[in-house]
Amino acid sequence: MPHSKFVNRKTLVSITVAMATAALAGTAGANDARTSIPADMAAAMQRDLNLTAEQLPRFFKLQHETLAREAQARRAFGANFAGGWLERTTAGDFRYVVATAGAAKASLPGSEVRQVRHSLHKLEGTMAPPVDYVWVAAGSQARNEQTAKSDQDNCLVLDNRYDPAQHGAYFKELARFVCDGLDACGYIYCPGEMMAMTDQWRQPQRVWADYFARWTSTPDPKALMLTCVFFDLRAVHGQSALLDDLRRDVLQRTQGNSLFLAHMVGNALQHQPPLGLFKGIATIRSGEHKGTVDLKHTGVVPIVDLARVYALAGGDNAVNTHDRLVGAAAGGAISEQSARDLRDALEFLAFTRIQHQARQITAGDKPDNYLRLDDLSNFERTQLKDAFTVVQSLQNVLSHRYRM
Repeated sequence: MPHSKFVNRKTLVSITVAMATAALAGTAGANDARTSIPADMAAAMQRDLNLTAEQLPRFFKLQHETLAREAQARRAFGANFAGGWLERTTAGDFRYVVATAGAAKASLPGSEVRQVRHSLHKLEGTMAPPVDYVWVAAGSQARNEQTAKSDQDNCLVLDNRYDPAQHGAYFKELARFVCDGLDACGYIYCPGEMMAMTDQWRQPQRVWADYFARWTSTPDPKALMLTCVFFDLRAVHGQSALLDDLRRDVLQRTQGNSLFLAHMVGNALQHQPPLGLFKGIATIRSGEHKGTVDLKHTGVVPIVDLARVYALAGGDNAVNTHDRLVGAAAGGAISEQSARDLRDALEFLAFTRIQHQARQITAGDKPDNYLRLDDLSNFERTQLKDAFTVVQSLQNVLSHRYRM
């Protein structure tokens, strides 16, 4: 399939916002936003942020005021200040939110004040850790691919000097503190408890090495499920060398390990694109989501799984799916054209998923991954079918390469 069939949407909204805000610097005021930036940029922001022409200048006004509002909040709340951010309202506008660990009835003109447990001052004053550690994001957060409906997956890799009797309480409290904070920010607790506050996922480096050795040597269904989460890891804070050493050991175990890789491929093929007998898009036939397509498990996940197998087979330490596909082509695991097609398919599916969730949030609904084809134009449906066809084709290639 030609590379040009997919719409390229690699320019992030955040970059557009930054460029537009910079373009407005020095103008008479934010109310002139629609005439102070190029019309195509304004149109793109209205589309990607789902703003009306009337909401756009109000959004820019708040963007201009954020630094001043933060300074005001810091003065007002002092050591109790815990941060500030712009937030979308159910009506579609934006508001500035300030977090404080102070009095419950605190207020600040022009801002919404919310109470939190801990201030930045308290966070910065936490005592030094007793041994080195690295806080590690896992799954979609490690790949930098989370969306509006992402739970948290994380773990702690501790220095091998770690002694549960002496150091356990500190790291248990640290893990609970961070996981609670992520949940409060909207990254809900992992339903499978794959978080650092679970004792099993808060261990010294040697224990993690044992985990990976067992998962790769005995790839039963549970081990394969865990590898799909914990083979995608990214250091967030702490001594990243603890994770780097672990990853090198893991890749040495997986590169050329045909039996393990065959099991990984078999596990990956459980997520198939929803294409019918005549290559039409097949929607879910029954249940709560009848008549929809699951953009995550039958669209994005199959590409993520393919890229993970390519990385493990080739000893590539990349974590992001796009980067893994680039590495797979460079290493000869797939052709340059196939890698481009998969990257474009992933980009289209991910963007369609985010658009779908943004519409739901704007309507006041809970975001999910289930899209009705009626929400797409005929052009978008054709692209969706093309994306699914690319994924199915590459799955077939991999299944023949690693026959059980």
